[in-house]
Amino acid sequence: MRHAPSRQQTLETSSNGTIKLRWVNNGTATGVPIYNSTNNLINFNSTVYYDGTAGHNVVYGATNQYSLITVSRMEGTLNRRAFSSRIGNALSGFWNGREDVLYLDANPSILAGQAATVNPRLYSLTRNISGAYQFYRNGLTLNSGASSFNSTFQLGISNGGAFGGESSKQYVAEVIQYDHDITPAELNKVQNLPGSQIRRDS
Repeated sequence: MRHAPSRQQTLETSSNGTIKLRWVNNGTATGVPIYNSTNNLINFNSTVYYDGTAGHNVVYGATNQYSLITVSRMEGTLNRRAFSSRIGNALSGFWNGREDVLYLDANPSILAGQAATVNPRLYSLTRNISGAYQFYRNGLTLNSGASSFNSTFQLGISNGGAFGGESSKQYVAEVIQYDHDITPAELNKVQNLPGSQIRRDS
């Protein structure tokens, strides 16, 4: 994972029960996220549990071009926005009881997806400066397009982002965001560790 350049942030769990965003920016917690090192793991990896009232607000916002990689699974009783921007209306992965969804201020608007499960999911979204985007689940392309709205991603994790009434209960193992559209080779390197976290559970 460390081979791709300019990583802006990643969710990191620590043994004292806190989570932080490494490298450039910090995030602030809302509620009481719960650190898991023995239960509710994703392929033996620690997670942070958000109970529908807890979340994280990320300070850093990416626009124009970016890459977002997440590894998580829903708890099963409150499946709404898992990774949503705090600015505008942008989300990736989960929404309204569905998974495999992507919404960037209506372009694209891919909300049908499928019914949300409790299986671990590795979602990757890349957007380049031209607006072209790629959206992957577990390394396989779900959707792609030549244009998309220039949404800003300033993440709200599990708390609904700009839509506070759409929080989720979920377990999060990894959140990585770059300030540019990483290449397919870089994305493959970045997905290597998160991918190992979910492959056996998918």
